Amino acid sequence: TTEIYTLSLHDALPIYLGPLSDDYFRLLESEIGMWAGLYGKQGLQHKDMVFDSIYVGGGTPSIAPPDYWERTLKMITSVFNILPGAEITIEANPATFDRSKAISWRRSGFNRVSLGGQSFDDGELNSMGRIYRRAAIQDGVQVLKETGLSNISMDLLVGYPGQTMNSVEKSIQETVACDPCHISAYLLEIKNTSVIEGLMTSGRMQPMDEDLAADIYEMVCSELAEYGYMQYEISNFCKPGKESAHNMKYWTDGFFLGIGTGAHGRLEKMRYANHSVLDQYKTDVVAGKFPWDNTVELDLHTRMVEALLMGLRLNQGLDLMAMS
Repeated sequence: TTEIYTLSLHDALPIYLGPLSDDYFRLLESEIGMWAGLYGKQGLQHKDMVFDSIYVGGGTPSIAPPDYWERTLKMITSVFNILPGAEITIEANPATFDRSKAISWRRSGFNRVSLGGQSFDDGELNSMGRIYRRAAIQDGVQVLKETGLSNISMDLLVGYPGQTMNSVEKSIQETVACDPCHISAYLLEIKNTSVIEGLMTSGRMQPMDEDLAADIYEMVCSELAEYGYMQYEISNFCKPGKESAHNMKYWTDGFFLGIGTGAHGRLEKMRYANHSVLDQYKTDVVAGKFPWDNTVELDLHTRMVEALLMGLRLNQGLDLMAMS
């Protein structure tokens, strides 16, 4: 049977801010070429492989000059079998694009934009260290819609210190007023190396009470349902038929190629992570090697456990017959 994959391009923000951008995109194209040798139209092993989504994200790809992504997408569509109507997404920071970039994205083939937001409260955005404010989010949505990119996903951050039930409810209302097709509401995850973790350890920031965070999350789910956004996964809500094809691969034991620094991929019998350090990534790609930092072989037991854990995130539950 023909397997359907998703293609995920992971980028590294600092690369776009200096003279390494040209070099990085050449490396990206080299890695795409290596994967095309296996899974492309002329692939040695899986030339019947097809892709139903392409996702450009993981950093801030919207900061890159748009011709880079235009060139990269052109290469991808020329060497891989991309299904007609495939979901092709780019992540965007409201402060890093304008009308000309949005026009270029659409011309390149992007048909979906995942727009960062996190909050519509300027005080919260400032505390989060965001470089944009409420008005920039609204302007960004308007620009995208005016250029024909109306399939928009927006995100909210829930459980951030200082948030209140009222402030999050207002952010929900303003998000819904933007009329996106998809909304992600993520509970704050504090990682050991994060700035927030450092602030909390030093006592300069207090974590939100867990019961309050749970109450706010339940309110988010209830409010979005009232506005017509179906919850299909713990953190994801959408209008009918607008589930993220890219994200569904993660939760349904699907396959995906991850390309770029720090990218993760999942094949039939293995999972891999690329080097996140550019020099290491470059050394391997220039040598004609896949730039894997680590790989994990997936036996049947591991696949079953992972499918159970990920599948339980979905409202639809698990298809035990498919798993068997």
